[in-house]
Amino acid sequence: MHLQIYRQCQQAKAVVHAHPPTAIAWSIARPELNKLPSDCLSEVILATGDIPFVPYARPGTQGMADVLIPFLPQSRALILRCHGAVTWGASLEEAYRGMERIEHSAQILSKAQQLGGLHSLPAEEIQYLYELRKKIGDTLL
Repeated sequence: MHLQIYRQCQQAKAVVHAHPPTAIAWSIARPELNKLPSDCLSEVILATGDIPFVPYARPGTQGMADVLIPFLPQSRALILRCHGAVTWGASLEEAYRGMERIEHSAQILSKAQQLGGLHSLPAEEIQYLYELRKKIGDTLL
């Protein structure tokens, strides 16, 4: 898995793999989602862009590396369904920040869901945030 990221992403100088509990819980509880909900939390859009859910693959196998290919190099923060998460960056600090962002965002969204549900920002605001993210670039904030 780590080697696949280094092979696919020329800018990758560090990869972080962890098992953030709330992010994993989203991948288990919401199989219909293809990404962590971002349309209600500006922080996700601005700091990471979308955080996709990667299909499950058996840990430690070539399959675990292969399922990453469609998401690389465009995604630097990924949730591995029913397993964990992986981030990469141009530095260890960036990759670490990305992992922290995944779990922090997953916790906020989980609490919002528990308190009454997720409510999207207006469409024009979402579009604006994605345009701003393009200007920021690919780095994980």
